[in-house]
Amino acid sequence: MYLPYQVILIPLVQLMAKTGLALSHFGLIGSNLILSVPFAATLLGTFFLGVPRELEEAAEVDGANRIRAFFQVISPVALPAYASVTIIIFTQVWNEFLLALMLATPRTQTIQLKLTEIKGTFVALYNLQMAGALITLIVPMVFFLALSKYFVKGLLAGALKG
Repeated sequence: MYLPYQVILIPLVQLMAKTGLALSHFGLIGSNLILSVPFAATLLGTFFLGVPRELEEAAEVDGANRIRAFFQVISPVALPAYASVTIIIFTQVWNEFLLALMLATPRTQTIQLKLTEIKGTFVALYNLQMAGALITLIVPMVFFLALSKYFVKGLLAGALKG
């Protein structure tokens, strides 16, 4: 997790090639999962360490087992953390270029690779490039706006005492 992903890019591509997933949607999804899950687990683990133990104990006193206490008490408290991690990982995967360049075919290209195709070889059509960039920006912007109220809470969770 602490290494730049470019360090493990060649072994990751070799792994995807050996499993037969190199030039498919499942290969891109699996590679992004391999790269994103440790980061998400670290962020969520840090958040859950800050959740007061008394919440779980109160649920157990009310008769809930550990699983029910997690899903009915701890998970609602963790919604800001889930939203923050979701926004960060989604933005990271959406903007991914190098991994998609290594593992994609023309049929499985991401929008970032398609955006680079707009740039001409001899003529730079800036109006098309800016229109493409704006279209590329719409999906993450809507996603962020939908989860923004949780995002700020998730970033500030555990930062302040009281």
